[in-house]
Amino acid sequence: MKSLNQKLGAVIFCVALAAVAATAQTVRPTPDSLRGLKRALESASAPALSSQQEEQLKTLVLQFRESRKSQEPDAALGAARKAYQEAIMAGDAAAANAQAQTIANLVAVHSSESLKAESGLAIQALAIIKSNPQQYEALVQKFGNSGVSRLISSLPRAGRIGRGPGMGRREKHGDRTGERLTRPNRFDGSLRGRRR
Repeated sequence: MKSLNQKLGAVIFCVALAAVAATAQTVRPTPDSLRGLKRALESASAPALSSQQEEQLKTLVLQFRESRKSQEPDAALGAARKAYQEAIMAGDAAAANAQAQTIANLVAVHSSESLKAESGLAIQALAIIKSNPQQYEALVQKFGNSGVSRLISSLPRAGRIGRGPGMGRREKHGDRTGERLTRPNRFDGSLRGRRR
């Protein structure tokens, strides 16, 4: 009887443990792609994003990410790299140079498409922010044009687990990974964004 109770207890324990593990995996929080923008607005004492702005920005970022998945480097680039390596191994400088030029052209086309897509996203995202002039003006006042441009351009990379600078390592001040640290501006004592 005692042996049966021990076995039953062990089975119940295993089932409970499996249930806890399954629950822990399904409750994993999703990263917020607008977290940096929200913090910047708060830091600039600007009004928070409206629910409509949040929805528009999240949709814009999601569409951008989905479109970029289909624009991964194509098979032609892989073939050119393979031919380049084979030419090097064969000692054929002319063939290696020809393949190097092909690789450079393919990479240039891919980079151009990426920059066009990123600028399109940034312009649309900035228009959403400009729909509330108080937000836009406060951000420009706090971070300047180049800071706002970097903030808006970072939206597609924000909130992605394991991506971006600082992810997976501890910063000097606290255990907030991947967060932008600020330090005082030496001229007026205000805080400005700087990556350490």
